[in-house]
Amino acid sequence: MSEIDEDIVDEAVIALEKRGKLRSGRNIVSVPTGEPLSPGTVCRYIKTLQQIYTFARRKRIVKRSFVPPTKNIEMPQVRNDHGRYFTEDEVTRLVQAARVNDPKHKQLGCIITLAAHTGLRKANLLNLKAGDIDLFGRTIRIAVTKNGEAIAGA
Repeated sequence: MSEIDEDIVDEAVIALEKRGKLRSGRNIVSVPTGEPLSPGTVCRYIKTLQQIYTFARRKRIVKRSFVPPTKNIEMPQVRNDHGRYFTEDEVTRLVQAARVNDPKHKQLGCIITLAAHTGLRKANLLNLKAGDIDLFGRTIRIAVTKNGEAIAGA
Protein backbone atom coordinates (compact mmCIF):
# COMPACT_ATOMS: atom_id res chain seq x y z
CA MET A 1 0.00 0.00 0.00
CA SER A 2 2.76 2.41 0.85
CA GLU A 3 4.28 1.96 -2.63
CA ILE A 4 1.22 3.44 -4.35
CA ASP A 5 1.75 7.11 -5.04
CA GLU A 6 -0.38 9.97 -6.44
CA ASP A 7 0.84 9.35 -9.99
CA ILE A 8 -0.31 5.72 -9.89
CA VAL A 9 -3.72 6.76 -8.58
CA ASP A 10 -3.98 9.49 -11.25
CA GLU A 11 -3.10 6.98 -13.98
CA ALA A 12 -5.68 4.52 -12.63
CA VAL A 13 -8.41 7.18 -12.59
CA ILE A 14 -7.53 8.22 -16.15
CA ALA A 15 -7.61 4.56 -17.29
CA LEU A 16 -10.96 4.09 -15.53
CA GLU A 17 -12.44 7.15 -17.23
CA LYS A 18 -11.02 6.04 -20.58
CA ARG A 19 -12.47 2.53 -20.19
CA GLY A 20 -15.96 3.86 -19.44
CA LYS A 21 -19.01 1.87 -18.43
CA LEU A 22 -19.05 -1.91 -18.52
CA ARG A 23 -21.86 -4.24 -19.49
CA SER A 24 -21.95 -7.31 -17.33
CA GLY A 25 -24.32 -10.10 -16.51
CA ARG A 26 -24.65 -13.68 -15.51
CA ASN A 27 -22.10 -15.97 -17.17
CA ILE A 28 -20.66 -13.26 -19.41
CA VAL A 29 -17.39 -11.38 -19.32
CA SER A 30 -17.76 -7.65 -18.66
CA VAL A 31 -17.29 -5.60 -21.81
CA PRO A 32 -17.02 -1.84 -22.32
CA THR A 33 -20.22 -0.18 -23.55
CA GLY A 34 -18.49 2.80 -25.14
CA GLU A 35 -20.34 5.15 -22.75
CA PRO A 36 -18.37 7.34 -20.34
CA LEU A 37 -18.53 6.85 -16.58
CA SER A 38 -20.44 9.54 -14.75
CA PRO A 39 -18.37 11.87 -12.56
CA GLY A 40 -20.27 10.51 -9.55
CA THR A 41 -19.08 6.97 -10.33
CA VAL A 42 -15.46 8.10 -10.63
CA CYS A 43 -15.82 9.94 -7.30
CA ARG A 44 -17.16 6.76 -5.67
CA TYR A 45 -14.10 4.81 -6.85
CA ILE A 46 -11.77 7.46 -5.45
CA LYS A 47 -13.73 7.67 -2.17
CA THR A 48 -13.56 3.88 -1.82
CA LEU A 49 -9.79 4.01 -2.18
CA GLN A 50 -9.67 6.81 0.40
CA GLN A 51 -11.69 4.65 2.80
CA ILE A 52 -9.28 1.73 2.30
CA TYR A 53 -6.40 3.95 3.37
CA THR A 54 -8.40 5.29 6.32
CA PHE A 55 -9.11 1.71 7.42
CA ALA A 56 -5.44 0.74 6.96
CA ARG A 57 -4.32 3.66 9.11
CA ARG A 58 -6.90 2.85 11.81
CA LYS A 59 -5.81 -0.81 11.89
CA ARG A 60 -2.13 0.21 11.87
CA ILE A 61 -1.46 -1.49 8.55
CA VAL A 62 0.26 1.76 7.59
CA LYS A 63 1.77 4.27 10.00
CA ARG A 64 -0.46 7.00 11.38
CA SER A 65 1.84 9.56 9.80
CA PHE A 66 1.32 7.98 6.37
CA VAL A 67 -0.16 10.42 3.84
CA PRO A 68 -2.44 8.52 1.44
CA PRO A 69 -1.92 9.06 -2.29
CA THR A 70 -5.55 10.11 -2.56
CA LYS A 71 -4.97 13.18 -0.38
CA ASN A 72 -4.53 15.64 -3.27
CA ILE A 73 -6.50 13.80 -5.94
CA GLU A 74 -8.75 16.15 -7.86
CA MET A 75 -12.33 14.92 -7.76
CA PRO A 76 -14.46 15.23 -10.90
CA GLN A 77 -17.16 17.88 -10.76
CA VAL A 78 -20.44 16.17 -9.87
CA ARG A 79 -23.65 17.88 -10.93
CA ASN A 80 -26.37 17.14 -8.41
CA ASP A 81 -29.60 18.22 -10.06
CA HIS A 82 -31.68 18.73 -6.94
CA GLY A 83 -34.18 20.79 -8.89
CA ARG A 84 -35.37 17.86 -11.01
CA TYR A 85 -38.75 16.33 -10.27
CA PHE A 86 -40.52 13.30 -11.67
CA THR A 87 -42.98 14.04 -14.44
CA GLU A 88 -46.55 12.82 -14.12
CA ASP A 89 -45.80 10.16 -16.75
CA GLU A 90 -42.73 8.96 -14.82
CA VAL A 91 -44.77 8.66 -11.61
CA THR A 92 -47.46 6.70 -13.48
CA ARG A 93 -44.87 4.30 -14.91
CA LEU A 94 -43.27 3.87 -11.46
CA VAL A 95 -46.67 3.06 -9.92
CA GLN A 96 -47.40 0.55 -12.69
CA ALA A 97 -44.04 -1.14 -12.13
CA ALA A 98 -44.67 -1.17 -8.37
CA ARG A 99 -48.01 -2.93 -8.87
CA VAL A 100 -46.24 -5.66 -10.82
CA ASN A 101 -43.59 -6.04 -8.10
CA ASP A 102 -46.06 -5.84 -5.17
CA PRO A 103 -49.22 -7.58 -6.44
CA LYS A 104 -50.26 -8.99 -3.04
CA HIS A 105 -50.25 -5.88 -0.86
CA LYS A 106 -50.36 -3.05 -3.45
CA GLN A 107 -48.81 -0.67 -0.91
CA LEU A 108 -45.75 0.32 -2.92
CA GLY A 109 -47.80 2.14 -5.57
CA CYS A 110 -49.57 4.15 -2.86
CA ILE A 111 -46.28 5.04 -1.21
CA ILE A 112 -44.81 6.20 -4.53
CA THR A 113 -47.88 8.31 -5.33
CA LEU A 114 -47.88 9.89 -1.87
CA ALA A 115 -44.14 10.58 -2.06
CA ALA A 116 -44.51 12.21 -5.47
CA HIS A 117 -47.31 14.48 -4.29
CA THR A 118 -45.91 15.43 -0.90
CA GLY A 119 -42.13 15.14 -1.16
CA LEU A 120 -42.07 13.26 2.13
CA ARG A 121 -39.07 11.16 3.10
CA LYS A 122 -39.26 7.38 3.09
CA ALA A 123 -39.17 7.11 6.90
CA ASN A 124 -42.00 9.64 7.25
CA LEU A 125 -44.14 7.77 4.71
CA LEU A 126 -43.56 4.38 6.32
CA ASN A 127 -44.35 5.71 9.81
CA LEU A 128 -47.71 7.23 8.87
CA LYS A 129 -50.77 6.11 10.82
CA ALA A 130 -54.39 6.47 9.71
CA GLY A 131 -54.91 9.22 12.30
CA ASP A 132 -52.10 11.27 10.74
CA ILE A 133 -54.06 11.76 7.50
CA ASP A 134 -56.90 14.28 7.23
CA LEU A 135 -58.57 13.58 3.87
CA PHE A 136 -61.07 16.44 4.18
CA GLY A 137 -58.44 18.99 5.20
CA ARG A 138 -56.01 17.48 2.68
CA THR A 139 -53.20 17.47 5.24
CA ILE A 140 -50.83 14.93 6.75
CA ARG A 141 -49.38 15.23 10.24
CA ILE A 142 -45.78 14.08 10.51
CA ALA A 143 -45.18 12.81 14.04
CA VAL A 144 -41.39 13.11 13.96
CA THR A 145 -39.30 14.72 11.24
CA LYS A 146 -35.63 14.19 10.42
CA ASN A 147 -34.64 16.84 12.95
CA GLY A 148 -37.04 15.49 15.60
CA GLU A 149 -39.87 18.04 15.29
CA ALA A 150 -43.55 17.37 14.65
CA ILE A 151 -45.20 19.16 11.71
CA ALA A 152 -48.61 19.29 10.06
CA GLY A 153 -49.64 20.30 6.59
CA ALA A 154 -47.38 18.25 4.36
